[in-house]
Amino acid sequence: MINQDAFSGDMERAALAVDYYAVLGIAKDASADDMKKAYKKKALELHPDKNPNNPDVAEQFKLVAVAYGVLSNPERKNQYDRLRHKTSMGTEQWAQHHEPAPFTDEVWRDFWNYVRRENQRAQKEWQENLKRWAEEDKKHKKDLLNTFMYMNMRQR
Repeated sequence: MINQDAFSGDMERAALAVDYYAVLGIAKDASADDMKKAYKKKALELHPDKNPNNPDVAEQFKLVAVAYGVLSNPERKNQYDRLRHKTSMGTEQWAQHHEPAPFTDEVWRDFWNYVRRENQRAQKEWQENLKRWAEEDKKHKKDLLNTFMYMNMRQR
């Protein structure tokens, strides 16, 4: 029995890299029986015991197992098909269904100008706060000194 969790990688990356239907040699609308037959045929053909001196065959055997694990699970198959459709959509098709990308050079330039202005504003605000805090600190020290002197004079 195939481990249904044999597919442990990132589904989207795998959808871009490998066509599981081609791995099994089946059509996208193949029945579960056809899928199982194709899997068994490929698994027998690529089994490492039948090809002990070929490490590439072992990797292909693993890929066949992963492909069957994904395509035999209806939920994973649907997810895989959606990702394949999304990633196979050409640039022209994508442009027909989506708004143009809003981030042009002008937008980036405006963004970085805004960041610079905000940074300058924040630096100016920080310098003003430092001055204000220094003045408040002087006043506070003066008030403490006056209070301390007043207390000393009263004690005499």
